[in-house]
Amino acid sequence: MAGPLQGFTVVEACQMVAGPWAGTLLADLGADVVKVEQPRGGDRMRLLGHRVGSIGALWANVNRGKRGVVFDLQQADGVGLLRDLVARADVFIQNFRPGVAQRLGIDEAALRTVNPGLVYVSVSGFGDTGPYIDQKSYDYVVQALSGMAALQAAPGGEPALIRNIVIDKVTAMTAVQSVLAALLVRERGGGGQHVRLSMIDAAVAFLWPDGMMQHTLLADDGRVTPGPHMADGYLVRRTADSYLTLIAPRTRSSPACARRWASSTGSTIHASRRWPSARPTPPSSAT
Repeated sequence: MAGPLQGFTVVEACQMVAGPWAGTLLADLGADVVKVEQPRGGDRMRLLGHRVGSIGALWANVNRGKRGVVFDLQQADGVGLLRDLVARADVFIQNFRPGVAQRLGIDEAALRTVNPGLVYVSVSGFGDTGPYIDQKSYDYVVQALSGMAALQAAPGGEPALIRNIVIDKVTAMTAVQSVLAALLVRERGGGGQHVRLSMIDAAVAFLWPDGMMQHTLLADDGRVTPGPHMADGYLVRRTADSYLTLIAPRTRSSPACARRWASSTGSTIHASRRWPSARPTPPSSAT
C-alpha cells in the first residue's frame, strides 16, 4: 500500500542518528529518500556495533528504506551534483554544524535558488546561536544538559543516563512532524520553508510535561499544594523468578499498596516515594 508521502522526494545529507532516522521515518511514510554520503568512509555510524563489511547494525536500522549516492561535497563537482538532485526534490535535510553548510555552498539560501519550493531542514545540537554552537553534540551530552539524566536519579542518588539514544530519536520524530507541517504549508500556497531544529530544544520539549511538573505551577501566596514527582513512586523489585515494577497510581491506594508490599516482602518503601494523602486545597474565592 502506498504511503501518504508517495511522490515526494527527500534528499538527506546527514550522519549519525537524528538526521538519518528522520529520513527513514519519512521513507516509512512513502517518500523516496536519497541518502548522500561523502567518499572515504561515508557515514561514521557504518562502523559502530556489529557489522557485515561496511554496514553496521545501527546504521542499517536508521537508514533502511533509502537509496544512496556518494557526492564529494568538498569539491565543486560534488556540490553541483547535489544541487541538481535537490532541484527535483521536495525536502532537503542536513545536520552539519552551524556554518558548515554555508561554507560548502549548500545552505538554505543557496539551494533556494535552484528550488524555491524546497522544505529545507537544519538539524543541529544547540541551534544557530549561543555558547555551544561550535560544539559537537551527542545524545548523552544532551541527556545531561537537558536535565533528563538528573531525573533518572533515585531520591538522594546520582544522575544516570538512559541506556538508549532517546534524544537522537525524539529529535528525528520532531523533525518529521515539522517536515509534515512545512509540506502542508507549502501545499496551501505558503511556499518553501526552513525548519530549524536543535537536539536540546527537542529534548527539553519532550522532557517538559512530566519532567518539569515540579516547576510549572508557581505562586508565592500559598495556593500551590506541594506534591512529589510522578517518577518518585516508580519501583522495581526482584521476585523469585524475575522482576516486578509497580506504582500506586491513585493517592488513596498508595499507603495500602506500601503496607501490602512491606508485609509480603519484609522490605520498606522510603517515605519520599510515598504519595501524600492530602488533596490539593482549592483556592479561595476572591473578595
